Amino acid sequence: MGDYVQAIQLHQEGVAICRELGSRRDMVDAQLDLYVDLRCIGRHQEAERLLQETLALCQESGDRAALTAVRYRLALEWMDSKPAEGLAMLEECVSIYAELGDRHRWALALMRFGEAHMHLGRYDQARTSLQESLDWYQEVDNRWGIGAALQLLAQVAGVEGQYAEAKKLSRASVAAFRRSGAQADIGWAFAGLSMAAAGLGELDQARQNATEALRVALEFRHDAAPTYVLASLALLAAKEGRGERAVELWALASGTPEPTSSCLYQGLYRQHIEPVAATLTPELVAEAEASGRARDEWAALEELRSELG
Repeated sequence: MGDYVQAIQLHQEGVAICRELGSRRDMVDAQLDLYVDLRCIGRHQEAERLLQETLALCQESGDRAALTAVRYRLALEWMDSKPAEGLAMLEECVSIYAELGDRHRWALALMRFGEAHMHLGRYDQARTSLQESLDWYQEVDNRWGIGAALQLLAQVAGVEGQYAEAKKLSRASVAAFRRSGAQADIGWAFAGLSMAAAGLGELDQARQNATEALRVALEFRHDAAPTYVLASLALLAAKEGRGERAVELWALASGTPEPTSSCLYQGLYRQHIEPVAATLTPELVAEAEASGRARDEWAALEELRSELG
């Protein structure tokens, strides 16, 4: 958390300097960096206000590249509440970046376009876009991009039941994130490794990887971390035959938007959690779900650290 707070302070100073100098383009870049950091630590309303201010600034200046950068962020915001509009805007951003010759932003927008297809359950389209972005990231040796694209491809493989492929991709993602220095993102890949190992019945490995994902989550406090860490622990509990615990942890993970709106997470629920929930009485399921929904995600993760040792 401290790293994000320090980054926010630096970006706020950068915004102020750019405003004094009258440098609109640099100010847009600084505000977008600030927006990302605010999102990462859960200050969503403040981030959304900043994004709207930045959009107005770009519309006033007529800077097409800057406007596309803001529209890209807005598209990601819309994927939870207005997925059709968000997907269309992402596709537009991919096309514009290709026209502008901005290959870095093109690859990132293409990767997010593939991710959006993934959450909508369009796995073939997702794989095509993700693979194309991965190919470019590998060509230029962008290690963070390689790690992110690999982990998204691993998630597609996992929900389709291709656990050995998901394990291979997640392992490569861990290595790429480690080489890039993106320590916070390694936890995401370890959670993916845990899910793949659980799918293969390798429960000791699944537990070790989930424990590592949990450690990273608690160290860096990324806003998305509770979702993937709790989901991996829920799948592990299900494979261990701890039905009530699996239902409770999944309900806790479902306190974030992604599991309730994502076809990917809905698919994981049907494959892994629903079968063990069916072995419980309706009363036990309701009790476990209520217990999960009543808990604070970060407090629960702290308790799980002690539990996992």
